[in-house]
Amino acid sequence: MAYSVLLVDDEPHALEGLQLMVDWERFGFRVAGTCRDGEEAMLRIRIDPPDLVVTDIRMPVMDGLALIEEAQRAGHRDLLFVIASGYHDFEYAARAVRLGVSHYLTKPVIPSEAEEMLGRLAAELRERERADLASDDIEPPEASHAPETGGIQAEVAEYLRAHYRRSLTIREIAERFYVHPVYLGQSFARKYGIGILDYVHELRIEEAKRLLESTDMTLGAIAESVGYNAYQYFLKQFERRTGMKPAAYRLRASGKKKTDSTS
Repeated sequence: MAYSVLLVDDEPHALEGLQLMVDWERFGFRVAGTCRDGEEAMLRIRIDPPDLVVTDIRMPVMDGLALIEEAQRAGHRDLLFVIASGYHDFEYAARAVRLGVSHYLTKPVIPSEAEEMLGRLAAELRERERADLASDDIEPPEASHAPETGGIQAEVAEYLRAHYRRSLTIREIAERFYVHPVYLGQSFARKYGIGILDYVHELRIEEAKRLLESTDMTLGAIAESVGYNAYQYFLKQFERRTGMKPAAYRLRASGKKKTDSTS
């Protein structure tokens, strides 16, 4: 059974594009209807709640965020929402996060990006179904073989461990995983107790420590190899996290090796 989708946008060509350019069926979705504003969408939700709503932000009568608030007040708190908008504003972003919206697409929507996000949403909906079955003491099919997932934050952490040497911004990471930057930053910090950029610095400094201990690379070369183009910035981050300068750290590591070899 396909997951039902409601598309909400006051621009007819945007609705048509979402319907025609995105391969909904490939990921187990079907477009159940379209609406031109939030008020019309709310009527559809009350009559026949979909599994997913993809909505624009700025619309007449009732905008996208007001629609999300109204749906939650009406008891549809499990309804998944995706924001599709070209409107970038911190106030809107913070409000969307407070409403629990974690997925968004920027306009004009790129089909490949939308489809990659649909894969994540389908997995989230299947996970919900398994949880519902488990809560009813019903064993879901092939449950024993279902892989454990750590959520989007774990995927981001894995990505950072593989790419920490690159110049990264929270916005770029969020766009890669199709979530809002504000949501990603807050949820990552809650899960790991550290912000995304600090997490990157920790990875870089740990690798720098390893290189100081095991190679004779120059300090500048080490700084560059772990992702710092400016040596002074590397020095600042290293001292902040280790309490000593890189040269002192290398000297101490070298002395420890000599002590270990003679003992």
